[in-house]
Amino acid sequence: MRRALALLIATGLCAAGPAHAEPEPEPYLQTYGMPIGLTVGGAGLFLAAQQVDGGLHPLIGPGYTADAPHADIDHDYTAGEQVSKEALALGLGISFLASPLLAVGEDDAWWVAHDGALGFVGTVVSTLAITEVAKNAVGRLRPDYAGRVRHCAAHPTAGACEDGSLLADGRKSFPSGHSSTAFAAATWLSLRLGGRFIWRDDSPTYARIGAGAAAAGLLAGASYVAWTRVDDHWHNPSDVVTGGAIGVGMAAAWYFWLFDGQGKPRSRKRRSEGATMNLAVAPGMLTAAGTF
Repeated sequence: MRRALALLIATGLCAAGPAHAEPEPEPYLQTYGMPIGLTVGGAGLFLAAQQVDGGLHPLIGPGYTADAPHADIDHDYTAGEQVSKEALALGLGISFLASPLLAVGEDDAWWVAHDGALGFVGTVVSTLAITEVAKNAVGRLRPDYAGRVRHCAAHPTAGACEDGSLLADGRKSFPSGHSSTAFAAATWLSLRLGGRFIWRDDSPTYARIGAGAAAAGLLAGASYVAWTRVDDHWHNPSDVVTGGAIGVGMAAAWYFWLFDGQGKPRSRKRRSEGATMNLAVAPGMLTAAGTF
């Protein structure tokens, strides 16, 4: 009886087609270790670069001469900014929340939202790190640097003058951090809108138009931020153009690393209990299916 049963099973297995096994899902850190590492490393680099006072001898633009300041750096200093750091941070926070929300209604929505949030954070952190390192390496004087010197001469006990931070910041004109981060966020969200609505084959016309208008509005907002930096005499036009290019480049690099043209995460191997094996056998002989 046992021999007959063994022979029956062996015959069934021989009649079966080749077994198909899905590949083992990649461990989480194997899939996302590099982007997470880059994000953490970029954050550390940004924080470390902030401790540097900036170059004393600018690599771009004129140096400071007390008796006859160059016209490019002789604008009066005004403490107010049309777009403050707080306003920019608020915009980045809203953009961070918007990126994973674009995953609502998607297949594998949790992972799409996960990659959207990770990509946004990685984009902004990488942009900030590159921008801050470049600011300190180049040491370009802001257009209002001479005005800052005059301001501190008239108000030596003012906090930013007494601790030297106002003049230290005045040596960090190139590239523009406001412009780079604004364009990083706007470009990332524009690409996410494009992958979800504009480039997708099954997207209806009204969705394409709406997403295109939203992307144009985001990029127009980033352009406005860049314009204010020049208008406030905190940056030169080349500073904001370079900053914008850094933001656009980093957003594109992160997006096309994590997503394809249809807005789908490139890593489709999601965490599961294991691979599933199915055996197809001759009718009436043996059927086996299981999760291993």
